[in-house]
Amino acid sequence: MRNSFNSFPFLSKYITTSAVTFSDCVIYKSKRLEFLRGLVKSLLVKILLTRLSSTTTVGVAIRTVSVGQLD
Repeated sequence: MRNSFNSFPFLSKYITTSAVTFSDCVIYKSKRLEFLRGLVKSLLVKILLTRLSSTTTVGVAIRTVSVGQLD
């Protein structure tokens, strides 16, 4: 098995390159998913806080506290 691999160096190089590319792609996609998840969470929080603030004074207090934390 090892001898056949040595006779095709371009094959082993191709396999290594594709494996590295695949791992980079997976890492990039997972980072992107984390970013999107964070974005969705922040949007949901903003929507909930605006709904709360329009109905109650407690919501206004919560919103001012959260805005202070974001800055």
